[in-house]
Amino acid sequence: MERRQLETFLAIVDSGSFSLATKQLYMTQSAVSQSIRKLEDDLGEKLLIRDRRGVRTTPAGSLFLPIARDILRRMNDGRQAIEDLRGLRRGELAIGAVDIASIYLLPKIFRKYRQNYPDISLSVRVAGSRALSQSLGKGELDLAFLFADKVPEGFAGRSFVEDRMIPVAPPGHSIRGEELGWITYPRGSFTRELLDRSFVEAGMEFPVRMEIDRPEVILQLVSAGLGKAVLPIRLVDTLKGLVKVRRLRLSGLNISRSLWLLHRAPERLSPAARSFIDEL
Repeated sequence: MERRQLETFLAIVDSGSFSLATKQLYMTQSAVSQSIRKLEDDLGEKLLIRDRRGVRTTPAGSLFLPIARDILRRMNDGRQAIEDLRGLRRGELAIGAVDIASIYLLPKIFRKYRQNYPDISLSVRVAGSRALSQSLGKGELDLAFLFADKVPEGFAGRSFVEDRMIPVAPPGHSIRGEELGWITYPRGSFTRELLDRSFVEAGMEFPVRMEIDRPEVILQLVSAGLGKAVLPIRLVDTLKGLVKVRRLRLSGLNISRSLWLLHRAPERLSPAARSFIDEL
């Protein structure tokens, strides 16, 4: 059963004439007749009767008529939905982001995208880098902004920005803060592994007092005198008027995280995901 056969059947029924249907469809008389024969052969029943009184439907044709209209309507709806998606008049885009990116880097990008594509439904999931990588691999996300050393196997993407981190201590403590332990990210997280590795490479001890996955909370605890930490400079600078901490001078410790924009293979990107990447 083909679209053209349904259109031919409906045109004949609605006009009451084979000849009028040929004009509406810009088809020859033989092409119209052949299209109806193929449809009847496919269904195994005669649909139309043509005599001196014109054209009328058989019982099978009358039964099939509303079904044909519904099939054609659904086909048209499906085609329009695809055209809307290509034209980005509708669609969904699921993005994952680590907390620092979602707070300090992406809001302006999200706002610009929503202004340019207001009918795209945009959802954002904030989580750690490893959780986002797993969700991206499962197809739960279209794009992910996460920390990594390189593009993981099976993904595509590019480095988005470098996120520099600095050591801080409570205000009023010594400039090196040796007597304080460290408040840092949980074991198993990308940033914790980066910090562990960086302190070893710098030949420094890294005695951890607390493990917390929210950098804003860590900053507050440092300000309260409960320890020292290594935190994103964006966070420290943004909240310096609200949360008081002192930068530590630790020679040989230079820590920076690479924030990547990752996605699956380019050919698997949706039009909405491609448009988001183009906006960056």
